[in-house]
Amino acid sequence: MLPRLLVPALVAALLPAAALAAPVSLKSIGDTCLPSDLKNCTVVASGFVAPRDTTRLAYQIQSGVDEYDGMIGGVIVLSETDGEWQVLDSDFNGVWYQLPKLSEAEPTLFHVPGVTAGTGAFNADVLFEYLPDDKTWRRVDMDSWWEGVEAKLPKGLEIWKGVSYDFGEDYWGQYVARTSLWQETDGNCCPTGGSAVIHFTVEDGALKAGDVDYEEPKEEAE
Repeated sequence: MLPRLLVPALVAALLPAAALAAPVSLKSIGDTCLPSDLKNCTVVASGFVAPRDTTRLAYQIQSGVDEYDGMIGGVIVLSETDGEWQVLDSDFNGVWYQLPKLSEAEPTLFHVPGVTAGTGAFNADVLFEYLPDDKTWRRVDMDSWWEGVEAKLPKGLEIWKGVSYDFGEDYWGQYVARTSLWQETDGNCCPTGGSAVIHFTVEDGALKAGDVDYEEPKEEAE
């Protein structure tokens, strides 16, 4: 059975192609929204990142109103080339986004955690990897690893909600996701199947699930 996270298919909302290629001024990145489709847009957070031996990145996290989804959040990530900033990618699938995290392991990753609306708290995370040969960043597919991952779990256990990614923060960091596990008879609020740690590699621009460590439910104190 496929994870319930795959049921609501989320389609990335990207800026127009012309906007992706045009140089962007970041003089007001801290208080003025970069172009997006959000109404009543406000800047939640912004900043610059200079990972070791890579090109610089900038980000802006937005909050506003979408015509169809109501209150949502958005994130725009930009990269620097020859002193000019261009939009690398953007995402408006989450209700809110957290401050980004940088992993300088191999490959170097730039991760923006995000969460969708609703009790499922599904993932709206955005992940980029640096390609040293091309001296560019590219977005990593974070969805395709779900297919077949529950076959690695103990029988009868499932993942019903978003997972918590951890891509490490140093050269020796591991790429993992942590999640509670549900039995068929559980309520959505209350998983009783223990938990799992899913180990990842990044291959061909996508997360690939490897080993899964299972932890049995903790016994309640009498």
